[in-house]
Amino acid sequence: MLGKSSYIVLGEASESDEDEHNGQETPSKSVSFANKIVSGEASESETEVAEEYNITAEAFKAKAEEAQYNSLLHKKLRESNHKLKDDLNQLVMSHLKFASHEVNEINQRLLVNQIEIQDTVKYLRKSAMAVTKVDSILSYLLCQNFLPSINIDL
Repeated sequence: MLGKSSYIVLGEASESDEDEHNGQETPSKSVSFANKIVSGEASESETEVAEEYNITAEAFKAKAEEAQYNSLLHKKLRESNHKLKDDLNQLVMSHLKFASHEVNEINQRLLVNQIEIQDTVKYLRKSAMAVTKVDSILSYLLCQNFLPSINIDL
């Protein structure tokens, strides 16, 4: 963290378009940050100020860390941390790829089973319709006389 150091903004940004069109130049501002002065044109929005501040703060932090932690031990620690990070990334990615492959295979098997179940349902419906037809035909045949009445006169 940078602590409670403050920065000073000198100058004033134009508040309307008229100020710019009257031939007045926009005053530049200077930002004092940790004994460094950054000069430039006045920002037009708060986000630009925040971005400039963040970029400056990050650059300052990076320089301070480089100067403070530049020993051989720190270099080795950074290398080890980088290698550990890469190894963890590879491990996680390999597990994700494996899990993705397994999910795809399971999904394929489920699709095949779904098709088989749909075919089974279709054939069961056809079979049920056929059984119904056979039942109605048998009912009709059982109601009919097989042999006609034969009358023999003697």
